Amino acid sequence: MIITIFSYWLFVWFVLFYVGIIKENPLLFLCIGYVIVIIEMIYLISKKTSTYNIKKFFIINIIIKLIPIIIILLTSPIKINLYKDKDIKFGLIVIFIYVMVMNILGIDIRKEYLNMIDSYVKDEKDKRTYISKLYDYLIQKNDK
Repeated sequence: MIITIFSYWLFVWFVLFYVGIIKENPLLFLCIGYVIVIIEMIYLISKKTSTYNIKKFFIINIIIKLIPIIIILLTSPIKINLYKDKDIKFGLIVIFIYVMVMNILGIDIRKEYLNMIDSYVKDEKDKRTYISKLYDYLIQKNDK
């Protein structure tokens, strides 16, 4: 399920913020997410993950985290405050709702993330996220 990965929730938050539907800025949470991505990249490299899968993981995360960070930085006033209380409170509410949804659906968040990372390491097609499958489809389509 696409809703099981919190990064996608952050991306939706960014889109809603960017188009002006939500006033709370996701920048701090996107930055924290990108730090986590760097740690995950180091893990993938240490596990000798295929170059294709590392590249795929990197590109997907550039699209859903780094590009939104850059867009916010380039389109916001010069003085950006990462720590506005309303942004942090809203982010914590989003996290709480995410955890509640996962509990209602009976999804173990830790297991879901381990499966996602393992799908890159072990190249397990059946455990890939929808975005990863879409990436594979688009790349294979362009290779033909």
